[in-house]
Amino acid sequence: MIPTRWKKVLADLWEYKSRTIWVIASIFVGVFAVGIIAVGYVILPRGMHATYSGSIPASIEIVCSPFDESLIESVARLEGVDSVDGQRSFTIKARPLGEEPWKELELVALADYADRGLKRLTPAAGVFMPNDTELTLLADTLEKWGLSIGGSLEVELEDGTRRIMPVVGTVHDYTLGLESVFNPERAY
Repeated sequence: MIPTRWKKVLADLWEYKSRTIWVIASIFVGVFAVGIIAVGYVILPRGMHATYSGSIPASIEIVCSPFDESLIESVARLEGVDSVDGQRSFTIKARPLGEEPWKELELVALADYADRGLKRLTPAAGVFMPNDTELTLLADTLEKWGLSIGGSLEVELEDGTRRIMPVVGTVHDYTLGLESVFNPERAY
């Protein structure tokens, strides 16, 4: 025998089915939202910190042009400096084959991708270390330009020389500043 109070509750739930469904859906959404907030507050920062730290970000960056190996060696000898890396970067014009218009692309030349002491790149897909006639793009740049691995870019260097360079892989650079994150057009 069901007590009178519970008969009334069950009758109201049955009579107002749509209201009952809305209450259940509201409770579900509330519990789901609390779970998402907990994940965003606890789990995501740990993963982001581990990823950023794993890339070994630079504490300071000196931008100068031109520079040579003697400058890198001089900075490495300074007291308190643990690690020094050098890289050359410059802006070129590029476009997918047969498309217009030309877009600017920051080209970064590295001596050895795998043995970097600072600002390590994380392989995403394809070839990690391209040869001199190939490009590895940031994954976001590849997507933004509508390219895929195996596609090609026509590039125009600073001196006007044009080359067709195949895209052989993608990387992630977790040390980029916010400006570069929102405009991630970079090739390695």
